[in-house]
Amino acid sequence: MNTRARAPGQEMSNLAADPFMTNQLGSAAARPQIRVRILRATGLPRPRSNNVSTQGKVLAWNKPNSMLTTNESADPVNPEWNGNMSGASMRNWVPGDRLTFQIMQKDRSGCFSGMQSAELVAQTEIGFDAYFPWGFGVAGYGNDWLPLLSPNGRPIEGAYLYVQIEVLNVGQVGWAAKMQRMCCGSMNSRQCLDSLRHLPETILKQAKDLLGEPADDRNKSDLLMLIAIPYCLFLLITWIGWLLYHFCSIAMTFIVGTAACVCLGLILVGVTVQKKNKKPLFALGCVALLAVVVGVSVGNSGWNSSWQQWWWMQTGRKLGATAGTPAPARSDAAVISFATVKNGTAWTSVDATRAAGYRAGDIYCAAPILDPKVALGDIMRVEFWAIGINCCDDFGSFTCDQSRELLGGGTGVVMKEGGMPCIGCHAEQFRLAAAKASGVNRMVSAPGALFVRYVSSAKQIENLYLGKCVFSFFWSLILGMLVFGTLGFIINYKGFGKPGRFPLYHLLDDPKPEPGSARPSETTNKQPLIDPDEKAEWNIILTPGPNGELSMAATHPEDNHVQTHYGAF
Repeated sequence: MNTRARAPGQEMSNLAADPFMTNQLGSAAARPQIRVRILRATGLPRPRSNNVSTQGKVLAWNKPNSMLTTNESADPVNPEWNGNMSGASMRNWVPGDRLTFQIMQKDRSGCFSGMQSAELVAQTEIGFDAYFPWGFGVAGYGNDWLPLLSPNGRPIEGAYLYVQIEVLNVGQVGWAAKMQRMCCGSMNSRQCLDSLRHLPETILKQAKDLLGEPADDRNKSDLLMLIAIPYCLFLLITWIGWLLYHFCSIAMTFIVGTAACVCLGLILVGVTVQKKNKKPLFALGCVALLAVVVGVSVGNSGWNSSWQQWWWMQTGRKLGATAGTPAPARSDAAVISFATVKNGTAWTSVDATRAAGYRAGDIYCAAPILDPKVALGDIMRVEFWAIGINCCDDFGSFTCDQSRELLGGGTGVVMKEGGMPCIGCHAEQFRLAAAKASGVNRMVSAPGALFVRYVSSAKQIENLYLGKCVFSFFWSLILGMLVFGTLGFIINYKGFGKPGRFPLYHLLDDPKPEPGSARPSETTNKQPLIDPDEKAEWNIILTPGPNGELSMAATHPEDNHVQTHYGAF
């Protein structure tokens, strides 16, 4: 009896069940494999002899049987092999192996050249994480070059080896590997963590390289002022707008106008009475005015996309109706219940068979809300339409919201201005879908017909828009920080808005006379005009007097014969 132990996980082959070992061969072919091609090398050290052949080798670490070799090239400095390897795939390779590349040269000159062994002139390695599972130098993943080292491990300047590593039978790649490849390219895990750790420093360095030399008089207090004031003003205009647009739009207009006037006042002060102020008032006014404009724009966008519909559901009336109730009689309703009115309301439902879809990129769907009394009448007059996006075919198959589940009456949430998902969005497309359904099914869409979302409870739609409202706070915070944080940093970094560094700085200064415009008689008794903002150099002369006093005088370097006497002391 054979009692020899088997390695863990090793199965004894059953020759009767698998006489040709097809199962073993199939499992071996399904394991991950790699195919390595050495293309060329550049910048190798020039040998002493010109008659030298150069060959490339690659093998898995400590596995000589896995070696693949190229053909020989006669170029000793920039050899090219074009991927002509001795084998198709690397034998004995398993996941986790790093690869070693070697460049060998053999001297072919002399009588005994055939007996000489090849000499190692350059080498390099690549880690497992750098080429698995995406490959290296193929399909756009990673570079195709590796820096070469000398036999003693020192870098060879300008020497590179160009290779391709193709990974086979890897199957579906996990999300973690995809994220690493997306963020870190061909770097291994350790290099990726290092790059993420130093990412803020790298971004700051790249920004400084792009912006150039900074201003000498920049300071942190100006930076805080240029970021905090516009940022807070932006949030104030945006957030207050979502409240005041509902309660009192006139008050919102007053706040926006007041804020704009304050910003314009800062700009005006910065170019007039406070233009020599060390604080960048002109730049602050410009950025704050931009904050007002962006705040109004973002506030309107959030109001139309989510806030107006949510406020409408809070303040609009909740009424009941039948399919035959005139739509203008429910024009002030935000929620219409089709299950609380007598006289056949229990039969009210969405007729999915008479629905239609209008294609304009997406499919905009509309289906009539009917009951037997309306459906069996001489003229099917549709007062209420259930709508949705991408939930129907060109005709029929209407599955929007819960219209197929509520056959005995449900709740219709009135969409403001007949559009969704935002106020008035795609209203024309839904109208055309309703007209299409009416024309095909011999129906008439009533003037002022209401477009609703048909659900079991209005809380579903209310919570949906409440989530959008809450999310709008977060994206406005991030947007404001990105915009005004970047602007404030750039303005402070370059010193924009400081005295003398903006276009309107000299707007209200006294005009300087042009050369040759003044008459000689007018300039004989006048001192030369000197711009007080320009730096002037003067020479001070101290002369000792006979009684021990000192006389002080000043001369201008451009007019040394003019002296201004300041007396003795």
